[in-house]
Amino acid sequence: MKIKSPKNIREENCLLNKYLMWCWTALICCFLGAYTIEFVNREISLRYYSGFLFLLLVPYIGCQIMYMRNKGSYWLRYAICLGYMILYGFALFTGATTSVYAYILPIISFLVLYHDAKLMLRLGLIAIALNVIVIARDFYWGMVNEVNFYAYEIQIVLIVFCFIGAFASSALYNSICAKGEQRLQTMLEMQKEKTILEERNKYLLADALTGFGTRRAYEESLLKYKEQMPCLLSLAVLDLNNLKGVNDKYGHAEGDELITRAAEYIRRTFGSSDYGFYRIGGDEFVVIGQCSKERLDLLLKELVGAIELGETENEIKVSLATGSASTQEYTDMRVDLEEVVDAADKRMYISKQEYYKDKKNDRRGNA
Repeated sequence: MKIKSPKNIREENCLLNKYLMWCWTALICCFLGAYTIEFVNREISLRYYSGFLFLLLVPYIGCQIMYMRNKGSYWLRYAICLGYMILYGFALFTGATTSVYAYILPIISFLVLYHDAKLMLRLGLIAIALNVIVIARDFYWGMVNEVNFYAYEIQIVLIVFCFIGAFASSALYNSICAKGEQRLQTMLEMQKEKTILEERNKYLLADALTGFGTRRAYEESLLKYKEQMPCLLSLAVLDLNNLKGVNDKYGHAEGDELITRAAEYIRRTFGSSDYGFYRIGGDEFVVIGQCSKERLDLLLKELVGAIELGETENEIKVSLATGSASTQEYTDMRVDLEEVVDAADKRMYISKQEYYKDKKNDRRGNA
């Protein structure tokens, strides 16, 4: 399991300390109200009431100061326990032993929030030790007899069972929290791996230079079309003329600029979500769309015209060889998509041959 960072531990302690201080304040108010009523009704003496107020408020004020100085203090819980046990001991030694065990129940309930089994064990041992001391004192003074012995026995049994339950609850709560933290960390790791994988796939599927799909994306698209062939599918293969010559003469930076401009012309001409754009090689592009071959050829003609119009001022001009094919050219209902791709590729090479023939400089081997 991944260990919590100090920051996370402090944030958790801050939250728990806040709730514990609220509970501690509520208990103080309850005790103060109850003993004040007893004092007003003259059920307890001024000396007893003054001692109670001192043991009640001094630890509480100390804990408040400690909390204000460091809200995430780990030791605040121990300070509160110490203050509470002092008050509990005072009530135990000066009050009726048959009912004072109930004082310990609220603090147990609140401290379970910390799922700190060691704290519960220590608190339980202190409470049991205090009760044993009181019982020994009463036995020594002859206050224990056959009539009230059962009450003392019940008192010890209740204290023991209260703290055993609190200890077990804290240990179980801690185990549940640890397992929950482990599951959370596992989920976070899985999410992190998923994000990394998605980013990696995004890098593998998107060409960094043009934003077109990569060869891998192109091949995955073909597989999808093979699994569920649409009624009409057309494909154009485009190849940038004389890229190698540009790279050799002007450098690869100029060659990349040429590729980028060509991709932009393609994107602007087809400019629709109905088409898929792919850069499947250094200077080779593919456009796939569910349209007729006539529509695709018309767009290819517009593309060539847009390039001629847009490249008038450029020293190094974009020139594309194009070839297209469509499933509508085949009468067989079970069209082999590879045949469509091969047909478009062959027609592109015919276009490339015509380009170099027109230039009277056949450089197909360098293109």
